[in-house]
Amino acid sequence: MQPSTCKIGLIENFTLISSSLKTELEAIDGYEVVATGKNVDDLTKQMNGDEPDIILIDVLNRHNAGINTVKDAKKTFPGVPLILITAREYSECFKDYIDFGAKGFVYADDSPDELNKAIQVICNGKEFFKEYVTKYWIDADSKTIKKNKRRKSKENPLSPREIEIIKLFCDGLTYREIADKLFISHRTVESHKNNIMKKLKLKSRAEMIKYATRNNYTTN
Repeated sequence: MQPSTCKIGLIENFTLISSSLKTELEAIDGYEVVATGKNVDDLTKQMNGDEPDIILIDVLNRHNAGINTVKDAKKTFPGVPLILITAREYSECFKDYIDFGAKGFVYADDSPDELNKAIQVICNGKEFFKEYVTKYWIDADSKTIKKNKRRKSKENPLSPREIEIIKLFCDGLTYREIADKLFISHRTVESHKNNIMKKLKLKSRAEMIKYATRNNYTTN
């Protein structure tokens, strides 16, 4: 249940905007703006010990997209959720904002009702992220996963079966013995070995064994 009074701290660069937001928020039943400031230090000085339930930060037109301000706010008020006034153009910073404690975003062109909705949702212990933010977050995670897979593929070009075969060659097994052990034909073993040599640009079985030893592919 939403608390009877939601105490709000407001960090805004411009006095005119800060004053307007304060007036608009305090016109809503249950909201009290306990302090306003241009930065975290300024906000703290104005609080008089009355810690807010939520801190609203306008990150637009701030140096470094407001990242340092968000970090400072989270460090100074670790248990207080942050709502950011931002824009789609700042999408590259969304992940950092969330990592540094943002629980919701509203856009600069959103209506007052949207801001009110965000505050109510976050006051009840939930997050407020729009579909666009969620999609961006999923896309960013997907790109990271694909990038890691590509890097891993470059670091280890061999398939699990090829690694298995290279280990058996290092154990001194013949083509026929490897084939019998893996229940495949000796021609398949030979094909795998040729692929290994081609992928690793090796010229002999001895070089293959050296590679296996360097990369801990030996079983001994």
